[in-house]
Amino acid sequence: MKKIPSWAITVAALILSILLAANFIKANKDAADQIKNSDSDEKVLIIAKSNFKDIQTSLEEYPEDLNAKKALNSGFIVIENDKIEGDGVKLWKKFCQKIKKKKDGAVLICQFTAEGDAIITYISYKDGTYYFVEDTTRDEFSNQKYENHTYKNMKRFEEDGRYLAVLTTKDNLSYQGAKDADNRKETAEILNVDLDALK
Repeated sequence: MKKIPSWAITVAALILSILLAANFIKANKDAADQIKNSDSDEKVLIIAKSNFKDIQTSLEEYPEDLNAKKALNSGFIVIENDKIEGDGVKLWKKFCQKIKKKKDGAVLICQFTAEGDAIITYISYKDGTYYFVEDTTRDEFSNQKYENHTYKNMKRFEEDGRYLAVLTTKDNLSYQGAKDADNRKETAEILNVDLDALK
């Protein structure tokens, strides 16, 4: 049996080292790109989903006794006393910026009944469609269910000292029409707060 020259072993080892280093560099570059493309200042990443069963399953994971503090720590936009709490304004504006750029995005909004029960609204924008799910399962006095719809437009209004955001199937919708809407299949209110709350 022929003995392999030491120079051939050295060359093979060198080639193997170069290949391993190239793979390591590529893996690190991919990880860096992932970090660069993610929203690094978001506490919790809310995934844009379009399957209503998947959305419902995600919403079921939040505790029955969801309160404002837990919701804020979970990355929700929390609305209390006509105001957006914590980082909610920043989260809402980021969501709106993504939509403007036609990028997928999602938000969770939590509001509370007079008794303090949480009502969760999940909104995602994916492939040009808005997916809306309202979860009233924690509201003792509601029908305790999940309501879901899809919409093609989001309209935002700043009038009468109010900021009103709705999802709608309509191309043209006035502020008055949005305020008076009573058919959830056509129009769903998602934010209705004091205009100063968004400053």
